[in-house]
Amino acid sequence: MGNNVLIRSAQVAGIGWMVAITLFMLYPVPSTNAVYSLLLFTIVMATLWVVVVLMQKAREQVICPGLHGQRLLHFVEECQQLATVMEIIELLRDEMKDILSEQDICIAIYNKQQQHFQHPPPSFERSLLVSLQRGEWRYTEDCWTMSVGEGLQEHYYLYCARADIKRPDAAAEQYFSLLAYHVQLLLHNRLLVHSHVDEWIHTHATSIHSPPPVAQMLFSISEAERKKLSHDIHDYLIQELIHMNRVIEHHRQANPDMQQLHEQMQRNIGYLRDRCFDLSPPFLQQLSLQESLRLLVDQYRSRNRCEIELICLVQREEKFSEVFNINVYRIAQELLNNAAKHAQAEYIVLSLVQKEDGMMLVYEDNGIGIDWDQVNKQKNHFGLTGIKERIKSMNGTHVIASTINEGLLFKCEFPRDSYTS
Repeated sequence: MGNNVLIRSAQVAGIGWMVAITLFMLYPVPSTNAVYSLLLFTIVMATLWVVVVLMQKAREQVICPGLHGQRLLHFVEECQQLATVMEIIELLRDEMKDILSEQDICIAIYNKQQQHFQHPPPSFERSLLVSLQRGEWRYTEDCWTMSVGEGLQEHYYLYCARADIKRPDAAAEQYFSLLAYHVQLLLHNRLLVHSHVDEWIHTHATSIHSPPPVAQMLFSISEAERKKLSHDIHDYLIQELIHMNRVIEHHRQANPDMQQLHEQMQRNIGYLRDRCFDLSPPFLQQLSLQESLRLLVDQYRSRNRCEIELICLVQREEKFSEVFNINVYRIAQELLNNAAKHAQAEYIVLSLVQKEDGMMLVYEDNGIGIDWDQVNKQKNHFGLTGIKERIKSMNGTHVIASTINEGLLFKCEFPRDSYTS
């Protein structure tokens, strides 16, 4: 769209200049006045052309980084708080209304089973809309539409139809295509969770004693979703941000204001990389539990000003089950994350000890401790609920000892059959 504006501006300037020359030839005036008039007109037209070019260039440089930076992260965080598909689609519509300054944006839903459109966009055949891929745009003279995402039964679209419709520019198209990609990830994750739950119910519907506890099944689903989401963010969103950052860096010397955008984009990229690492550490399936815990502790040291000691006393060289490795790693990760947020500890000791009849994980710190009255009022306080559920899913036991300003001791033990392959 930006190139079209520049082309039209050049055409208008050229036509105006040719008209001035023609009038000068048809209606001769004193040569001195004619030369000055023609020169003045040429300067005015050239100035207008330069202003249009500079305004368009500035728009291209500033809008793209802004849309793909903090605004994108804010949208992702808001999506995580929503419970239904329609709430997510409506959030995306509100984002469109805000950025495009367009209030007449509607939601269209296509039911794949019934092959029926609810509030279909005009000017488009059904076959064309159904074939649209996620984030793809289509235009007519009085309507534009974008495919938002596809669920189990429905396909969702956003569109705007009006006689004086304005087509979104390239930066807005790219931004909303990124948002549509994220929405599709959320819809796909919901479908995957439903399919796992349905499979589990079908498998154990006639069993009195279900072999895997429900909590363990849900944790396994959660890990699969963490891994997929981490890969999707890394392979698409981060790569897009890196590309945008290179564009910003290219223009940084010519425009000092771009330096702030460049630094902000680098922070956003670093933040997303850290979140991807937390979601699904790439080494968790390749390394032993002891090595994974060492890398976790090293990462914690680099992020926090706190001394931490890791003690691994694993006597027998044997392969632990993948489920056990992941659960123990997540328990240690949650304990360290809570320490960074709440404990105010200067020293932490994390121990993994193998006994004759099982395994023991011990966490100790010298922080501010726990106010048990406050914990009892807030059941999810300090992240203890998730940790307890993981321990319970492996038939483990735990002990917590803490008083205010005297640190925290958290010990959990797991039977041998919970970690043998």
